[in-house]
Formats: sequence, C-alpha cells, structure tokens
Amino acid sequence: MAKSASLQKLKFKESIIPTIKDPISAKVLLNRLTNLFNELTSVDQEKVDLSTFDAVKKDLVNQKLLKHNDQGVSVYVASCIADLLRIYAPDAPFTANQLTDIFKLFLKNFKNLGNPDGPYYDQVVYLLKRLAEVRSIILITDLPKSESLIEKLFDLFYNVLSTKNVQKNLIPVISMILGEVIAEAESIPLSVLKLILNKFLTNTTNPSNINLITSSLNISSPSFAYTVAICQTNSDRLSAQLNKFISDILNENIRLIANDEEEDDDIDPKVAMKNLEKVHKLIVEIWKYVPDLLSSVMGLIDDELLSDDVKQRVLATEAIGKIIVHQSPKVNFVVKHHETWIKWLKKTLDISPQVRIKWIEESSKILVSRTDLIADISNGISKSLIDSDEKVRLSACKMLNENLQPSVFISRFSNNITIMKTLGQLVREKHSEIRNEAIKILGNLYNYAINDLISLDLDNFSTIKQKDNKKDDSSDLNNKNDLVSWIPNSIFNLIYINDKEINYSVDITLFEHFFPIESNNEIRVKRLLYILNSLDDRALKSFQAFNKRQKRLSEAFLTLLNLCEKFNGGTISDQKQKELLEKNINKVLQWLCVQMPGNLNTYNVLDRFVKLNNRRLFHLIKLCVSSDSDYETIKNSLKELFNRLTDSKTINNLPSSGQNELISVSTTDMIKNFKLFMYRSSVIFFNKSNISIIMSYTKDETSPFNRIANEIIEQISNIIPNVFQNHIHDGKISEDEMEVDKPYDINIKSLKASFLFFKRYPSYLPTDEHYFNSLKDFSINGSPLEAKYAIKIICLSKQNESLSSSIFKELYPLNYKSSNFVTSLSTIAELFLYQKSLVEPEAAEITSYLIKEVLLENRVSADDENDPDWIRNGELENKVYDECYAKVFALKVFVNRLKSLESEPNAEELAVMVLKLFVSLISNGGEIVSKKSANWPTPKHFQAILRLNTGLMFLKLAKLPVYSKMIRPSTISTLIFLIQDENINVRKEFVTKLKKYLNNQVISERFIPLIFFIAHEPNDQFKLDVRTWIKSSFNRKLQIKEGSKDITFERSFVRLLHLITHHHEFIDLNEKQKAEDNKLFFAYSFAMVYISFYLDCIATQENISLLYYFSNRIKQYRDALVAGELYELDNPPDSIYSIYRVSELACMLIKALAKQKNWILQTWPGKIQLFADLFSPMQSTKEAQKVASTVFIKESILKRLQSQVETETGIKKHVKIPPTTPAKRGRKRKSIEKTPSAKKDKKMAINTPVRRSSRARKIVNYAGDSESEGETGDEFDGESSIED
Repeated sequence: MAKSASLQKLKFKESIIPTIKDPISAKVLLNRLTNLFNELTSVDQEKVDLSTFDAVKKDLVNQKLLKHNDQGVSVYVASCIADLLRIYAPDAPFTANQLTDIFKLFLKNFKNLGNPDGPYYDQVVYLLKRLAEVRSIILITDLPKSESLIEKLFDLFYNVLSTKNVQKNLIPVISMILGEVIAEAESIPLSVLKLILNKFLTNTTNPSNINLITSSLNISSPSFAYTVAICQTNSDRLSAQLNKFISDILNENIRLIANDEEEDDDIDPKVAMKNLEKVHKLIVEIWKYVPDLLSSVMGLIDDELLSDDVKQRVLATEAIGKIIVHQSPKVNFVVKHHETWIKWLKKTLDISPQVRIKWIEESSKILVSRTDLIADISNGISKSLIDSDEKVRLSACKMLNENLQPSVFISRFSNNITIMKTLGQLVREKHSEIRNEAIKILGNLYNYAINDLISLDLDNFSTIKQKDNKKDDSSDLNNKNDLVSWIPNSIFNLIYINDKEINYSVDITLFEHFFPIESNNEIRVKRLLYILNSLDDRALKSFQAFNKRQKRLSEAFLTLLNLCEKFNGGTISDQKQKELLEKNINKVLQWLCVQMPGNLNTYNVLDRFVKLNNRRLFHLIKLCVSSDSDYETIKNSLKELFNRLTDSKTINNLPSSGQNELISVSTTDMIKNFKLFMYRSSVIFFNKSNISIIMSYTKDETSPFNRIANEIIEQISNIIPNVFQNHIHDGKISEDEMEVDKPYDINIKSLKASFLFFKRYPSYLPTDEHYFNSLKDFSINGSPLEAKYAIKIICLSKQNESLSSSIFKELYPLNYKSSNFVTSLSTIAELFLYQKSLVEPEAAEITSYLIKEVLLENRVSADDENDPDWIRNGELENKVYDECYAKVFALKVFVNRLKSLESEPNAEELAVMVLKLFVSLISNGGEIVSKKSANWPTPKHFQAILRLNTGLMFLKLAKLPVYSKMIRPSTISTLIFLIQDENINVRKEFVTKLKKYLNNQVISERFIPLIFFIAHEPNDQFKLDVRTWIKSSFNRKLQIKEGSKDITFERSFVRLLHLITHHHEFIDLNEKQKAEDNKLFFAYSFAMVYISFYLDCIATQENISLLYYFSNRIKQYRDALVAGELYELDNPPDSIYSIYRVSELACMLIKALAKQKNWILQTWPGKIQLFADLFSPMQSTKEAQKVASTVFIKESILKRLQSQVETETGIKKHVKIPPTTPAKRGRKRKSIEKTPSAKKDKKMAINTPVRRSSRARKIVNYAGDSESEGETGDEFDGESSIED
C-alpha cells in the first residue's frame, strides 16, 4: 500500500469527449487538453500509477478526438497520446487498429512542420521530438498496414515537406525517426527505397561542405539530408537491398538494349540507356556520402568493366573514375577495391576507343583532386597520347589543355619527362586538331612557367642559365625550367614545316603565350631576351625569318592601304583608273591570301575590308605596321582594331553600291584573319620602345643577355634599321658607343647598325669632325670588320672623297709586315666599291702584290697534328690567324674590283683571270702554293677557310650578269667540290649561301642542280634540312602565280644529268673499270643516288611525264662539252655516250617511281629545246636514229639495275657502292670536255687540277618518303665567310 501511495496518479478528471448531453466547445476542449498535456509531460515513467490513466487512454483514441477538425485539438490529442506511449513504454496501451489511427493522426499533424509561423507549430515540434526520443515511431513497423503507413510517412517528409520551409534544427530529428523506421521494418517498400535513393540523383550539395550526421548547415534539400542520414545509420541493412535493386535494374535494361535489334514496339533502348546512366550516377553519388553502402555493389561494376558490351564498359569506366575522384576519409577505394582499380587502369588499352576516351575524361578530374595516384594516372595518360586512334590522342590533348590548369599540370607532371616529350612530338602530328591542341598546351605551360622564372632580378636568369650549377631537385624554379625550357625551340622549329595551318597556330601561340601584350618595357624586353637566349641556332633563324616576314607584310599592308585610299570604295569616276586600282588591289589581296590557311575565308575578308572603306580602320593598321609607332601606340591600336572588327555593325556598314555584292563574312572571320595579319605585320619585337633596353644589355658584359642582345641589334640593323632613328643622339651615335676600347663585337654591331640606318636616312649622318676622325681611326687601326663599316659610313658623307683619299694615302703602298695589314686590305676592298677612281690606278700593282706576297706565300708553317680543322668567324679576328685572314681579304679585293668594273669594257678580261684563280683554289682544296716552294703546304685550316670564301665570292660574282655569263658549265661543276667538301663547316656554309641566292633569285638557275649533290651528305640532319628547303622552294614556285606553270626545277633535271655525266667520280668509275661489269654497275649506282634524290624532292604526279620527257629528250642531242670531231670518228671513244647512259638510267628510275606510286606516264604534248650551253644538235637523221634505237647501258648491267629497283619497295632502297679513293691534289681532270684555247690558258700560270672529297659515299637509298618539312625560305650567312 505504501508503494502504491508513492506512485504518481493522474489528477486530470475532466471530460474531453463531447456528447449531446454534455457538449464541449472547441475552445473549452482545447483548454482541457492543454491541461491534460501539461500534466502528462510532467509524469515520470518510472513512478506512475498506470491504472489512473485508463480513462484518459480510452478517451484519447475516441474517433471524435482523432478526427477532430480543429488543428489545436488535433495536435494536443496527438501530443497527449505521444506522452502516453512514453509512459506505457515499452508496451503500447493501444490495439493495432487504434495505433493505425494514431499514426494517421501523427502524420496529419506532421504536415504542419512546413509552417513555422503556424499557431501550433511548437506543439507539432514537441510531438515530433517526443516520438524520436522515446522511439515510439518504431511501433509503425508492427502494424498490419505498416507498409502503407511507412510509405505515407516517407512521402510526407520527402515530397510534401521537402519543398517547404522545414527548420534546419529539425532535420536531424526527422532523420532519426526515418532511420528508426528503416532499421525496424521487416521489409522496406520498394517505393520508399526509391524515394531514399532518388535524392542522391537530385542532389546539388558538395560533399565537402556537409556533415549530415551532426549538422544541417549548407543543406539545400532536407530530403537529401534524410537520405544520407538513413543510409549512414543503416548501411548494413540497406546494402543488400541496394545490391538487389541495382542488379535488377542493370539486368533488365541491359537485356532491353541487347534485344534492340528485335522488333518490339514496347522496347525503347534510349530509355533503357538512360536508366543505366542513372544507376551509375546513383552509385557515384552514394560513394560520395555513404561508401560503405556499396560494399556489395562494387562487384557489379567490376563485372561491367569486363563486359562484352561497349556501352556498359563506358558507363563502368566513367562511374569508377568519378568514384576515385572523391576520396572518402573512411574508405580508400584503391586499397579496398584494388582489383577493380587495376582493371580500371587497364582501360587505357581497351579495344574500344570510346572506353579509352572515357578513361581520359575521368583521369583529368582525378589529377586535379588527388595527388596520391599521379604515377598511375600519368602512365595511363602517356599511353593515351600515343594511342593508335587519333580520336583518343585528341581527347587526351584536349583533357590536358582544357581540364588542367598550367599550375596543376606542372605540379602533377614535374617529374614526368615522357608526357612532355610526347607533347613535343605531337606538335608535329598530321592531325591538325591534335597538333593545335598540343601547341596550345605547350604555349599555356610556358606562359605560366615563365612568369615565375623571370623576375626583375637578373641574378635569377644567371642562375638558371648556368648549366654547371647543381640543381636542387626540390626547387620549384628548377623543376619548371627543366620541364618547359625546351618548348620555345620546339615551337619555333615548327616554322620549318612551312604548313599554313601550323604557322597559324605557331603565330597565335607566340603572340598570346610567349610574347603577350605587356606595357612594362623592362619586363617585356627581358621576356623577349630570355626566350631568344634559350633558342638554338635553328630556332633563332626561324625568329629572324619571322621578322623578315614582318617587314614584307607591313610593306604589303601599307601598299594595300594606299591603294584603298585611292580607290575610295570605288567611288572614283575615271573608269580606267578604277579598273587599274581594282587590278592592283586584287594582286595584293592574292599575295596576302597565299600565306594564310585555306579555311579562314581570307579573300572575302580582305575584299570586305576594302569595300568598307573605313578610314579609321586604315589609320589603326597604319599605326600598327609603322616602325615609327611605339609599343603603347601599337597595343592601343590593336585593341581598338580588334574591338571594331568584332562589331557586326562595323563590318556590315557597306555603302549602298556594295550591298548587292555582299558575301557572307562573319565577325569571327574578320577577327581571325586580322588578328593573324596584325600579329605578323605589327612592329612588336623590334619596336623602338625596346631598343634602348636591348642596347643597355649589349654594353653589360656580365649580363646573361649580352650575347643575344648583340645578335638582336644586328638583326635589327639588317631588317629594320630605321627604328634606331630615336636613338641617334644629337644627330650622331653617342660617344660611348664609339669608344675603341669597347669589346670588338659590340663595336662591329654598333657600326653596322649605324651604317644601315644612315644609308636609309642620310640626313641623320653627323657632320662634326670628331665623329669622322673616329671613323677614320677605325678604318686604319681598327679590326678588319670595323674598318669595313667605318669606310662604308664615310663613303655616305659629303666629304667622302677627301676622307677616303686621306685614308688611302696612309695605307698605300701596302706592307704585309704592318700590324694592321689585314685592316688595310679590308679598307682597300671597300674603297674599290665606293671610291673606284681613287684606287683603280694602283689596282695592277695591288693585284700583283697580293698574289706574290699574300696568296703564293705561307708565313705560317703547317702542323697537321696540332692544327685545328676549322676557324670560327670570331676567331679569324685573332692576330694568330692574320695570315689566313689576309688571303681571304686579298680575294675580297679582287672581287670588289670586278664588281666596281662591271660596266667597264675590260671587265670580262680581268674576270677571266680571277675566275681561273678561283677554280684553281677550289680544285686544289684551297692550296695554290707550289709544292716546290719552301712555304708549301698551306695549313689545312687555312685551306678550308680559303675554299669556302672562294666559293662564296664565286657566287657573289655570279650575281652580276656580265660575269654570270662567263661562268661555263665546267666551272659550275667545280663548285660540287664545296658541296661535297671533307669539312662539314665548308659544306654547310656554302650550301646555306647557295640556298639564299637561289631563293632570292639573284643567281642563274644554272646553279640549281648543284644543290642536289647533297645526296651523298653523311650528316643526316644537314641533308634533311637541304631536302626540306628544296621541297619548300619547289612548292613556292608552284604557288607564285595561280594558273602559271613554272618549270624551273623540272628544267634543272637536264642540267643535273649533265653534271652527273661529267662528275669526276662517275668518269673515273667508267674509265678505270671498263672491262668489269660489276664496277660499271657501281658507276651507275653512284649516279642513281643523285637522280633518286632529285626525284624524291621534285617528282609529282603532275610533272612526272615532263621529267620523263626531259630524260628522253637528251638522246636527241649531242653533249656540247664533247668536241664535235669526236662524234665524226669511225670508232669514237665510248665515253662520248655517257650522257645517253645517264639519260637511260633516269628514264628507268622515273618508270620505277611511277609504277610504285601508281602514276600514269603520259606523252608530253609540247616540245622544249634543251640548253644550248650543254647540248648541241645532231648532224644527221642517221645519227639521231642510231642513238634513239640504241640501248647504251649493257644488257647485263641494265637487268641488274632494273632488278635492284623493281624488287625493292619504293624509289629509295639500298645499293652498295664501293668507297672511292680521293685523288691526290694536283691531278688534272680526266674529261672529254672541249679544251680551252692555248692562247687563253697562257694568261694565268695556275693549273686547275681536280680535287676529290675524301668523304666516303653513302649507299644509294630508294625508300620513298612522302612527308617532309617545308622551310621558311629565309636563309642566313655562314660563320666563316666575309659579308658583303
């Protein structure tokens, strides 16, 4: 009894059930329920007399209360019941039916949770929390209609309330309630499972910003929070169901897709595919938040990776990639699912390109988000970049370009040289999109890296450029430098390919990534110097060619603008003048279009530009291309120009007269074309704003930029000297730049720059005495090259006669013992050009002196063991080599004298002597000193320099028509010695000059065949460079005039065959081994080297018939270099038929090439006469018929040659040639040429023996090579030659 008395009893006795006898108003009822609620909330579950609650318990489940319409009554009834469930726990005091009605009441009241401003919101919250605290909600799982109630419960919180304003502090409570239901339910309804999982698919929350167990911050969707909480607390329970759910969906939809070929109207494979995509997205989203839930599902994805269906593998590859991106703090995918990880990595080798591409797309995201998997991912990307499928390679390049910031790229691949090397190869990829993407990647990387590498402190540059310094592997600066330092060379060298689309990409990269617009002069110039300082010689030549192109383009645009202003939109009244202007404008437009890619609509863009007649656009372009504009002016002009061209109103604002002829031109077309045109033609690199800073580096010998700054100044002097205009102080070069004690190289470049500037702007030439005294001192006491440019400047002045006379008097008579003897020769050589009347009276004595005391004397003894093979250009200025330098300048004096006498009557007579001297020097390998002389031999390095400079001066004379016509074919043949010289420096520099002169068309086309004798070149890179130039020059010839047929290179084939016939080695192989077919076979094989090299460079489907015609045509002529009387002999020497044998050999090779290429050899319709200097007509029809019907190559040899060519694939395969023994110097040429008259030979007592190269010949190669690089077309002077 005592215990019963201590139990808490319910005091509430009022009626809460309205009846007819005792009606209760809603207000009264609400007050009574409130009192009941207040008492129930204070009841302690452990100390209560449950019997006292029986009446209330019964009343509260009365239908009148459960279904009462008043919101307040309803919520208080529910709250009271919730407390009763707490008090009676763990046993519910209600029947199953009553509990069903109770939970319906709960759900009814939970709807008000979305209305925080409602009058009973707090009471609803209390109800919710009470059910959560006591876990009374789990009773719902034991009811007969539990599935229906559970579905309604989840539907309420997921659908009804998800769009309403549910307080964030309630989200954990609701999550707890729903989680309890899932945990206790015997089975989870499929609809509920879908509700839970679908929220993963609609989620927009970043997993890094949410902790759904403890917080609801940053949650945009409460229902998603419920999902994550439910899954996290019930992962074990849901894992199996999830696995079955996903497995069913996968199997069903895969079956639908597999049965797509069967006609079934009920099957929509697109829907099935979308379902599969959703499932895989679901898996990824679940991984982000509840990775444990996927423990069973991963097996399904693993199986998909090995599926036969490509779509499944694509989806699985994508899903796993996204999973790996999100590293869970609880589960390491790579460790827990290692086998799946390995299979995923192998998808780079999947048979389907779609799968490989998908792998690439996902790998980029992994690289950005994770650093622990770099090695494996990098290896896969390396494979993708060299994939056999171009789509895969393109995808890999796009991924690196678009998805990886340069900072991420460098940090991830700082130690991966393979990827960088591969990108370096891809910039030469055939596929244009891949190539362009690779160029963009490298441009972006270099732009990013150089911003860190270049600072205002020059010490940073010095540290980077010192190759001997030990690098700290942990240094980011050194890592970046190692990673990107090669990029400029790679990009600049692409210009040699000479492809218009490649050039477009290169130019955009250079101007937007290497040299972007930068207003700060110091930073801009340092960047320019830094990049140029990193270039190799080949790339630096590309830069020089780039600036030469800039000059040509700027002149073309100025011409176009001048014509446009005269044309004035076509409004001029003079019809003839209008037509003339239209014709000239069209010529300029056509010239500009030739340089542009074919997909830019360039002609229509330029035509629209002309028709717009927009004077503001004209003015802006003039500012950009003018050398008088400073950098800031060009920058602002470019900005305004591009802005105007992107405005459709501007480019469509045509006069009414032009509207009818309107051709579609978009703003994109305009900006693409004019951006490239302006980048190429604007004075950006050699801008006058840059000059003073560049010149400051030329004076600082400690600067790492000193060398390159001097080179740039020299380039500016040659290309655009007028930019120096603002740097001529007070009308003259500042005195500190004229000090004689300055380093030699700096003075040379300063003097050269001054000369080129004053030559163009003579009004700036100073007149003060001090200046010219300095120049006079240079011309007498300076170095040879200082003297050269000093005398050139003097000869531009008004007092040049008096100054020149004064200088000559100090130098003449010559004295080889003088310490400045070479300087004297340099000055006199220039005086022959500029002051002929002053020195010509003494020319005979000067010539005699130079031959006797300089050329035929050696005052330095040869030491074959210790003498170097070569002397570099700068080293020639060393006094040690004065003996050699004097010989070179002696030749220079002879050449300059001839140049000055070009129009004189005795020019040819004097030239005969000089040309024979040159032939003798070249033929004797640079030696003309007699063996009987005590001074013999000339040192070998002197000989090499003399050979080279003799050849170069030979070419200089060939530029003048009067001397060019004197050069006989046999003389040209002598130059082959230089192309095949034993010294690589001689070969390279001579061929470089030859290419330059041929390219500029300043020497006769008779010299073209010489270039093909590079075929035996042992240096593969050099040979490739020459081959590249030949193909580029040939292609340019084809593009000069639309519709024209320039056959210069095709005609040269005849001259080449003639030169081969008279080549000393071919003659020797024929004459020495007359009776041995095997040796004769090697003679023809030797000739085949040159012919096949020519065909490889020049032959096309269009000209192959013409080349065959030329080869056959030779057999209709006699060899003009063979004495005519030899043809009339009854038994003529067999050697006179050598030209026909070479002709037949060429025909055989052409046929073989045509067969291999599937080209059709057609009869050439025209008739072309062969060169009269090489061929003479036959004297009778009988002779012509005999030659035409005779096969001059022995049948046994012919079969061997045919078999050799036909059994090998391609036009260039291997034929062995025995090494030839070089002939001793002094041996005369064995030839069947006409011999010059004895009278002429007596004019110079110097023999012309034949010199043979000591280089071993390469084997003949007939392998076809369909690809080649083009070339810029701009060539440069060699190292050890004397410039004009």
